[in-house]
Amino acid sequence: MQSLYIGMSGREWVVKGSVFAALTFLAVALPLAVWTSRNREALALLFNNFASIAAVLVCLKLSAAVWIAMRLRDRRLLSDRRLVIGAVCWDVAVFAFYGLLVWIVPAMLVGRSVLALIAILEVPLARVAAAPLALAWNRHR
Repeated sequence: MQSLYIGMSGREWVVKGSVFAALTFLAVALPLAVWTSRNREALALLFNNFASIAAVLVCLKLSAAVWIAMRLRDRRLLSDRRLVIGAVCWDVAVFAFYGLLVWIVPAMLVGRSVLALIAILEVPLARVAAAPLALAWNRHR
């Protein structure tokens, strides 16, 4: 499900490019994660700014979702009603996951706003919404 929209595009260069991008990301992220875990100052900086980092990632995710929704509407792949239903379903999933996190994680450990950011980041949105675009792109080539 993670990369379903990439495979549905039908373009070999997109599939190979996404694999190359993922491997490049891992080649950079894994050594950086090891270095961060061994460096106390970097680890403290990461924990102190975790909420800000999560907020930036949420903004990027929602921006990508809005861009995809605009493309879906412009190309008439989904009606306004279906877009709203999809957004409501996503909201329900986020609130359910947020409720689970609030129930499980003690308030002393992590703030409620950080749990909301984590819930937003964990429930897929843009990748699932991009599947109809990729399918239409493959169909019309």
